[in-house]
Amino acid sequence: MSLHGRLWRAALLAGMGAQADALARALARASERGAARSCLEAGAPLQLTGAAPGPAGLRAGVRLGGALRPEALAGLVPAEDAAALAGRLAPLPLPTHDSLGAWLFWTAARQSIFVDLRDHDPAAALARLQLVLTADERARLQRCAPPRAHARPWALRLEAQRGALVRVHVHWLVERTAAIDGVVPSQPWRRAAQLLGRLVRVPERSGRFVIATPLESDAAPALRLSSTAIALVPEDAAKQRALGSLAAELGGAREHVEAMWSLCRSDAPPRWRVGRAVSLHLPEDPAAPPRLRWFFVPWIGAPAPTATSDR
Repeated sequence: MSLHGRLWRAALLAGMGAQADALARALARASERGAARSCLEAGAPLQLTGAAPGPAGLRAGVRLGGALRPEALAGLVPAEDAAALAGRLAPLPLPTHDSLGAWLFWTAARQSIFVDLRDHDPAAALARLQLVLTADERARLQRCAPPRAHARPWALRLEAQRGALVRVHVHWLVERTAAIDGVVPSQPWRRAAQLLGRLVRVPERSGRFVIATPLESDAAPALRLSSTAIALVPEDAAKQRALGSLAAELGGAREHVEAMWSLCRSDAPPRWRVGRAVSLHLPEDPAAPPRLRWFFVPWIGAPAPTATSDR
């Protein structure tokens, strides 16, 4: 199935009706496949997600190529927001290695840009990052960054609304040698482990972890933790049911999550992993409900030839 076809069907599943085809075409036009790959998207140019709580909806991630091209955002991101995103990223030097470049994650209400920071040298990634941060953001990064022995830069997320940046998040890849319960505070980790334990047997020892550091304000941050552990779970009906069941328990649309899994699984080779990651948003207040998002990666032709994985 083509990239446009997959996006069109995903938009229909999200209830977009007559708007589905035009949106699918715009997202497909913006996409540009590259050689680099990570353990999250495995070289595919598209990611689709399901979420809980909340109703069915479309959130699609498309790879934009080596750098943000403002023209690729036309019809997908308001012009004033696209200008704000491009302006902030303009000073960012291109990496000197194969890179995932920039990704657009699109919903009707919000659009985010993710930029690859997986440089071979973490210090080089941080030096590049400093060039696009404000003085306040650099100060927060200094205060809130995890120890370099435990994590390294993975991506920068930017989101704009009404022409102003409203989210500036740095995502960190936790080193394989670091114990996640030593990087994440104990109380939120226990909550995260309980949720991940619904999908994998040993959450703290499965997959890779990414944690996010918000830099846009001094407010006490929620824990934002992603894990690729579910990529290790076989792609079968039991996995599909487990994802749907947890979505329903957290107030999500079970049928939509299971249908998205089926859409991404269609045409895929037997060894292709569809459910590749889960992202958890755990507010500081233990009584506040968690938010989960599942990342599904459909089969779009042959994957990129390089075998580069997360560093």
